[in-house]
Amino acid sequence: MTTATSPKATSAPVATINAPSPMGK
Repeated sequence: MTTATSPKATSAPVATINAPSPMGK
């Protein structure tokens, strides 16, 4: 939540949440 201020920092977790199968693994 706090990392939401950071674009690159938020992009990593957000992408994993959107697609944990291809991105996470």
